[in-house]
Amino acid sequence: MLEVLAQQKAIIVGEPGCGKTTLLRHIVRRISKGELLRERTPLIIPLASLVVGLGCIEAWVKIAHSGVAEFLLKALEGGNAVLLLDGLDELSRAHHALLVDELKRLASFGNQVFITCRTVSLPRGLFPSDFRQFECIGFSVAQQRRFLSQWFASLPERASSLEQQINAHRGVLGFARNPLLLSLMAVVAENEPSFMLPVARTALYEKSISALLHRRRTSSQAKLTPGVKLRLLKRLAVDNFLDSREVLSEAELLLQIENFFSGSRSSIESDDVIHELVEVDGILVRQGVGHYRFLHLTFQEYLTAVAVVETGRYTAIFEQMLLVPRWEEVIRLVCGLLPRDVAAQQIGMIWGGAENKAILARLLLAARAASDCPALPNVMLQQLAHALVTARSGRQRPNQAFEVDEALAALCRTHEGLMEEVVSFGSSLSPNPKVEQPMSLPTVVRLFGLCGDRFSGQNLRAIWDQFASAPISDTVLSTMGSVIEATAQAGFPATHIVKMLSSPSCYLRSAAARALIDLQPVGAKSELKLNMEAAVNSDQLNLTMAVLGSFQDSRLVEQVFEYAFRRDDPTLQNCFVFHYNRGETELDLNLFRDTLDAAADDSKRARLLSMHRCFLDPSLFSRLQQIASSGDTFGASRAAAVATLVKLDSESTIPLLRAVTVTGAWKESLRAILSVTTAQSAEAVGRVLLSDLAVDRRTALSSEILRFAMRHRVSVLVDWIESLLVNPDIPAAVFRHSLLALAALGSPAFLQYANQFLAERNPSDPSGRILAYRGLGLLQTTAARTLLMQWLDGERDRAAAAEAIRALGQYGDPDSVLTLIRLLDLQNWPIGWPAPEGPRRQGDQRPSDLRRLTVIVALDRLGAAAALPELLRLADDPQEGDEVRDAAMVASQNIMWGQDA
Repeated sequence: MLEVLAQQKAIIVGEPGCGKTTLLRHIVRRISKGELLRERTPLIIPLASLVVGLGCIEAWVKIAHSGVAEFLLKALEGGNAVLLLDGLDELSRAHHALLVDELKRLASFGNQVFITCRTVSLPRGLFPSDFRQFECIGFSVAQQRRFLSQWFASLPERASSLEQQINAHRGVLGFARNPLLLSLMAVVAENEPSFMLPVARTALYEKSISALLHRRRTSSQAKLTPGVKLRLLKRLAVDNFLDSREVLSEAELLLQIENFFSGSRSSIESDDVIHELVEVDGILVRQGVGHYRFLHLTFQEYLTAVAVVETGRYTAIFEQMLLVPRWEEVIRLVCGLLPRDVAAQQIGMIWGGAENKAILARLLLAARAASDCPALPNVMLQQLAHALVTARSGRQRPNQAFEVDEALAALCRTHEGLMEEVVSFGSSLSPNPKVEQPMSLPTVVRLFGLCGDRFSGQNLRAIWDQFASAPISDTVLSTMGSVIEATAQAGFPATHIVKMLSSPSCYLRSAAARALIDLQPVGAKSELKLNMEAAVNSDQLNLTMAVLGSFQDSRLVEQVFEYAFRRDDPTLQNCFVFHYNRGETELDLNLFRDTLDAAADDSKRARLLSMHRCFLDPSLFSRLQQIASSGDTFGASRAAAVATLVKLDSESTIPLLRAVTVTGAWKESLRAILSVTTAQSAEAVGRVLLSDLAVDRRTALSSEILRFAMRHRVSVLVDWIESLLVNPDIPAAVFRHSLLALAALGSPAFLQYANQFLAERNPSDPSGRILAYRGLGLLQTTAARTLLMQWLDGERDRAAAAEAIRALGQYGDPDSVLTLIRLLDLQNWPIGWPAPEGPRRQGDQRPSDLRRLTVIVALDRLGAAAALPELLRLADDPQEGDEVRDAAMVASQNIMWGQDA
């Protein structure tokens, strides 16, 4: 989550019910409590309720939050909002482009923008490259255990029974990873003490809806029988899904209810029906003011599928909606509801005839639909599995390979014994197979982790034992790391993984830590504490501390805190502070106060003052303010207090800065302020640095101020930076840093320095030209791009030419892209460029050239579709070096992914 919030713009994708909406609500809660982004205002917007158009976000705020609209609009205009937009897949595709334009407009003010979407519904190439993409992957094994123990806090035996069923029936492992499905299991288990897990999602949805409709049947508010309500809900679901509607106004809902009961003898009022479905059963929920929707889109999809099956209209709907992303869930659920032979017939139709079987999208949908059918003919399952293995071995984009893996694993989870068939057909489990296999060993290991059946568990342990005793090599380490990751993903016992935290391999230590964070094996805490005490380096200590913190055990956190601060071990204390600040487990504040009071050492006290989550407590916050503002506190302690206070209360930045600039011990505290100042306060901080900080102090701290100016693009500091450059006594490092800062801030004054460096053409020292090219890339002006292209052809130094190419790759205009594409072909290289090295021996590959690699990386970053033919040619050229071929393949795959090729 913290990595997501570090972005300005991000897309969060995931499967239905994986927790995307819950994540957004959690972000709102953490911001509202002042634990994250304290200076910002969160705003969550369900996109299904948004009427897209110019200024649509502001218009929605005025309607949905009329009471506080002025406050929210001020936050948006000032760039202080965190926009959390939920459900792009629930918005018409016709409105996507206009919505993205609106989001880019609001982001340009400084607002953060996060948007969720189902994985299969994400339009490729819609969002620009500065929208980082994250995946919401659902619950780990440890999170499942914690969820059930909290749900059944008063019935721990019920939680234990449900967890045992999940572990005993690996076919439902995928259910438990999904927060929505695990919640539904808990709802049913709460109402049925003898509840047994179903083997199909459709059965779970049926039981869940039945549980919701029956749990308050005896309530005095219940005026309709569960059977009548179920028929009404099916009608509401299918009619509105066919009309592409997930949100209904109250008037529309009342009209549809009246139409449903017209002609019947029921005397119940439509208002009472809405009240019962919302307040009594909770299957419908309010969406803003005067609007309603199903509790989750999945409920509407399931009820739509039931209605489609009951009416027998599935063949016509499949033919019409087969590859429409919005209908994928309904199609899968319909197949799961149909009888065995009818389902097989429909899945065969989805896959298509001989002319359509090569279409990967149809194969994937057929396999996913088959994974929702508990019984299908073995011949069909084998054909689907073989087709997926064959597709996996072809040249696919990275995302397609993952989609194939997940579809194949889902198929094997549902149909026991199929994984053995896949392995026998697709791969050898030997580290050195005698013949080339359709699937590599790492791919099979990944499938074992995704599938999680008994066969997969046995083979993962066998592979581990085989490689653990093999001589160390890159292949051995890579395979062992993959096995660790797969073991955690499948939730298999992992006692052997704890020992890997002490492995001499950094890669294995990291893989073990990630796995243990996911698994949190019962009984591992004692061994982990011993591992912490025996850690021989900071990396082992960091990883062990991260694992211990993931248990979210308050008593354990207190024990580790006491252990860390009883010892005079700065590394241990820094590790604890880092992981505590990133976590959510609370520390006993009395214990923290006592430790802070007893800390005589300035450095230890500074580390305690860096634990910003503790200072959310009002009394401790007041104490923090006193320490940060006190002229009697110096050194690291005050700097830490200042940094923590600025993180928690951005409005204190300027008063603190003014106080710091006039004190004797100013340098550490000023560095702390510069390191944590937000983009919203940066210009104001820059003005205070110019008005209040003495010239000699600015000069002494010039490197830190320059980094601050570049990080936040502080334009008010441009004149000061230019004054540094005319100082004859400026150190060389500060001079170079000042030039790059000038370029980053868009000052045209950089061009004269660039021209000067480029004109020198010192063949023995290209550092000046490299600096000039780097700055021209940062400057991002037409004049800078023209200068780059002018000097690129004549550059003789390989490293300098690569820097010029890298700089040109920061421009996305057609001329720059065409120039880069031209440079992919050696025949088009400038006459003055040193030729690339030739093969050392006849028949060898051509050695990789830094310039070619830099061009490929630049085109990849730009997503240049026009470069695809040339990149694919390079990837297939056996005379090219492996680095160039691999880079070209990755770039072409990424570009095709972005273009939805």
